[in-house]
Amino acid sequence: MFLEVRGLADSEYLVDLLRVDLVARFEPLLALDGGTDGLAAYRAIAASLGGLLAPGGIVLFEVGEGQAADVSGLLTAAGLTPGPPWKDLGGVARVVPARQ
Repeated sequence: MFLEVRGLADSEYLVDLLRVDLVARFEPLLALDGGTDGLAAYRAIAASLGGLLAPGGIVLFEVGEGQAADVSGLLTAAGLTPGPPWKDLGGVARVVPARQ
């Protein structure tokens, strides 16, 4: 199955400054800083999705550990319908899908 992708974001998600320190060796801090709760970029993106997604359009958010429920809530508040999170091989909810 192939999907037409019209936009992609690898959002900032880290909250823990120790983890930022470790990951920042490989990534610029601007790409990692998600604000005080790690959700700043998700809020901004979710708020703009209504005008970007076609009816029935799908969005996938990669999330940090423990953020799936909060991101699902942001998407619901933005008028989207989130699906169950997809888990990684370690059982951690890592992707939140949502439909317009």
